Amino acid sequence: MIKKEKLFYAGLFVVGILYLGFTFYPTAIFRDTVEHKNYCLHMNTQTHIEEIKSLIDSVDNHLRTSELYSPPHMHIAFCDNHITYGLLTHISYSSFGVTQLLSNFIILSKTDLEQKTIIANKKGNNQRSIQSVLLHEITHILINNHYGMEQFSINEWKKEGYCEYMAQDSSFDIERGFEKFKRGEIDKNPSYLYFKYRLYVTYLMDIRHMSFKEIVDTPFNRKELEDEIKRHLQTHGPIYLAHGK
Repeated sequence: MIKKEKLFYAGLFVVGILYLGFTFYPTAIFRDTVEHKNYCLHMNTQTHIEEIKSLIDSVDNHLRTSELYSPPHMHIAFCDNHITYGLLTHISYSSFGVTQLLSNFIILSKTDLEQKTIIANKKGNNQRSIQSVLLHEITHILINNHYGMEQFSINEWKKEGYCEYMAQDSSFDIERGFEKFKRGEIDKNPSYLYFKYRLYVTYLMDIRHMSFKEIVDTPFNRKELEDEIKRHLQTHGPIYLAHGK
């Protein structure tokens, strides 16, 4: 019995190691792989491959507007269902995309290649364009490449806000977001928090003309920053959030 138990736990350990390796580099689960520029695309169909290549070109062109632009070779996996995405991303199963920074591997949630949208496994605020999600996730890679371990000392709102700034889009309705922000409502919904972070960074970069490096290096009081942005909104109206369009 003891020998059987040892074999069982040894087998369980091996399966666990293989599963972890699979989730960190999950190319085997995707039937087709296409190389385009410095992007390696993994999917289960090539029906819309030319449209996807064109989308990647658009993403890359916009990334060039970032002061951090210097993208490495990276992998992008397009999941066609939520089950596959959940198996590969574990606790992040309800997100739009996940980036494995050690391997520069981006995994996208359920992707509609025809509509060029990603549908997250959650209720409400669950759709974004493939382009906006890729811009967000690749910007995480740019931040990681530029700052290395130092990035872990950067405030979340600065990193996520800059990724959303580059993404040019939000899953949260913009008009509703502005109204909630002006009223000072407390809402811990991740979609709204990302809207706020995007608003902070857009204000600092497009209104105060700060670079991302300057934002990173500047210690902000968030309450004071929010009050400053509210005063600007009262005087000048909503800030144009579609950077680069």
